[in-house]
Amino acid sequence: MFKGLKKLIRLVVAVFLIYVLYMVVLFLFPVKYSDVVEEYAQKSGVEKNLIYGIIKAESGFDENALSNKGAIGLMQLKADTAKWCADKMGEPFEEQDLKDPRTNIKIGVWYLSYLKDELKSQDLAIIAYNAGISHVKKWIDDGKIDEKVSVPDNIPFEETRKYIKKVRLYEKVYMFIGKTQKIRSVVDEYTGGK
Repeated sequence: MFKGLKKLIRLVVAVFLIYVLYMVVLFLFPVKYSDVVEEYAQKSGVEKNLIYGIIKAESGFDENALSNKGAIGLMQLKADTAKWCADKMGEPFEEQDLKDPRTNIKIGVWYLSYLKDELKSQDLAIIAYNAGISHVKKWIDDGKIDEKVSVPDNIPFEETRKYIKKVRLYEKVYMFIGKTQKIRSVVDEYTGGK
């Protein structure tokens, strides 16, 4: 009987530690603006976990974020890039619109989708989101990166090499969070949410 109690205590401690770890992950990787992210992910065909990963990497979910290069909001868009995107989208645009989470995500996801379509690669789109499409096209033309390589280690900008690795890691964390939330909702369904 004492052995059974020890096993039960170990199990309870393990479940508690897993729960604490899960709560820490949720604290470090918030799932904010999910209605907006899911709406524009569905409309654009860009995976929602990638969008969360980019928002986490770009602004840490700070809607008031402003970079030293003038990028604004959740997805850190420069006003000239956002204006170009809004024009292509047929949408009105004012720079202060970038402080609105819905508008920032809408334009940022549209731009990411545009980059993916233009470069025919999700990884190259992520690289271009950080470094700019003109750099990516030049690197391909110069043979510095290969458009078929999943994650080129020879990207000329160190910041961009780190950026794609960070975004991909964050994307995986958000995939994990999404799976655990699905499991949790199934458990809640069968237990009545208790």
